[in-house]
Amino acid sequence: MIINKVAQNVETIIAVDTAKNSFQVLVVNQKTGKKKNVKVQRSKFVDHILKQGPCLIFMESCSASQYWARLFESHGFTVKLIAAQHVKAFLRNKRVKNDERDAEAIYTCGIQPDTKFVRIKTEEEQTVALLHTLRKAAVSERVEISNRIRGILAEFGIITAKGKGNFNNDIQELFEQSEQIHNVNLKNSITRLFEDYHRMEEREKELSEQINLLNKDNELVQLAMTCPGVGELTASALVAEVGDASQFKSGREMAAWTGVVPSQHSTGGRSTLGSITKTGNKYLRALLAQCANAVISTAGYRVEKECDTHLDRFALRLKAQGKPAKKIMIAVANKILRILWSMLTERKPFENKVNQLESVSDAMKLC
Repeated sequence: MIINKVAQNVETIIAVDTAKNSFQVLVVNQKTGKKKNVKVQRSKFVDHILKQGPCLIFMESCSASQYWARLFESHGFTVKLIAAQHVKAFLRNKRVKNDERDAEAIYTCGIQPDTKFVRIKTEEEQTVALLHTLRKAAVSERVEISNRIRGILAEFGIITAKGKGNFNNDIQELFEQSEQIHNVNLKNSITRLFEDYHRMEEREKELSEQINLLNKDNELVQLAMTCPGVGELTASALVAEVGDASQFKSGREMAAWTGVVPSQHSTGGRSTLGSITKTGNKYLRALLAQCANAVISTAGYRVEKECDTHLDRFALRLKAQGKPAKKIMIAVANKILRILWSMLTERKPFENKVNQLESVSDAMKLC
């Protein structure tokens, strides 16, 4: 039987199905074939695992799994985290679900030769990732409040243009117009909404500053920021998720993990490519889309100033071919990710690969 290389020559493997108060622990002796599948309370969980001695542990990548992985690795265990969607395919009977079968599915998935494991973050990386999560929540709440204000004021004929910039420019005028509403209770509620909006905006700024401060001395973040279009937030979010990107065999694999590659439906030798898969981290993908838009919007200007890069030329070539704007954005985001993979794995800053023999006049034709 062909099994994953991490499980080869390993005598004891533990598969853990985590929960809030109880854990299902499957202990498998690969030499004798003996299995022991028991439920352990949270208070006894760590002692129960430590009694097994250093061995290989498989766990689903879910809430608190990063903490457990770091804890057991500090005691000499080898811990591998598996994405939950991969485990689901190995349930023996999908109509019957219980913790025992979940633990067995985790073990079966873990020993498969093609299983991809989730990277275990350090405490520093986990901190940055959680700060990004809090910032994302603050942005979402700010947008929600602004939309609520727009909707309420529209009922009184008070309208403002779309977008955060327009809303912030008109916010004082909107507040003054809202003061003309006769009902005192509604007026007070709208005032509190404006206060909530300002508070969320300040919260977003504070979190952004905290993230930038934590990554000020991070070599990989500073390296990633040398890539065109990539700013502090995108660089820190990417490094917090992938580290030095060494778990990916190629830039395309990292792009596939992020979900900026086309989906595929092939049969009978006929290959059909569809829209992007949108797998992986949605927040990271949104940041990369913004990076791509930054490159696309400044590509023509950079060519005029003779400070363009091969990434600018790539975006301009797609424009010249008449590709749709969103396809260009995704293609550039994919290109940025591949460049970042190369930079992080080799620990080298961005290198401009523009062909020096190509004249500026040729580049101008692409604008």
